[in-house]
Amino acid sequence: MCRLFLSISTSNNKSKMDLLRDLIEKYLYKGTVVDKMYDGYGFAWKRRISSQKWNVYKSHKPYFCDIKSQYVINHLPHNEVIIGHIRSDQPQRTRVVAAPSMDNTHPFYYKNRIFEHNGFIRNFGQHRNFLKTCILPKFSHLIRGNTDTELLFYLLLSFLESAAGDEKRALQNMFGFFRRNGITGLFNMIYGAPNVVIVSRYSLDEGTPIPLYIAGSGSDILISTMKITPDQKMMGKNEILVFRTDA
Repeated sequence: MCRLFLSISTSNNKSKMDLLRDLIEKYLYKGTVVDKMYDGYGFAWKRRISSQKWNVYKSHKPYFCDIKSQYVINHLPHNEVIIGHIRSDQPQRTRVVAAPSMDNTHPFYYKNRIFEHNGFIRNFGQHRNFLKTCILPKFSHLIRGNTDTELLFYLLLSFLESAAGDEKRALQNMFGFFRRNGITGLFNMIYGAPNVVIVSRYSLDEGTPIPLYIAGSGSDILISTMKITPDQKMMGKNEILVFRTDA
């Protein structure tokens, strides 16, 4: 399974910024070296208030084989919004194999929307063609890779078109659509728009969701798949959190 990371911060305190940089390096080390996830990594970031534009950097190599990784880590805006992903392509019967490549590396990006996923659609190979027919034509032709995540992203954007721009309702509608069509899976996801970040820890008939830990409140939040600070607590089962990033 992949590894997710989210930091939302308003602090300009140097010691806190240094701590966050250390946490990012800890997240990369634990997710890649300790957990042996070598199939790429990526970050998306933006200024919390002064900018609505997301920046993206990703590599299909592990971070320790990427000569730009330390530069990226050192130049992330540590007092703003950062989304991270470490990818694992360990073959499972729950999904098709999606080999390491830039087309399969998270986070996915479309017109200032960001998306990443940890989990699977059960029997994705059987559902792929059906799900693709449910994606609006304006999005379906953009699919380049083999992951269930990329398809989920454009499916969510399709539901967003009929949800009057309400991202949380679009996500809930997508889960309802899965239930009605007998599609199960695990869906730890982070979605970023210009003014909002949404995080889900969700299981559709697959038992306990994948762990996702959270610390902080209000405008200072830290979320990660593995516990990287002692104060992080487990998110609730089938919980969806919404964070405004424009105030």
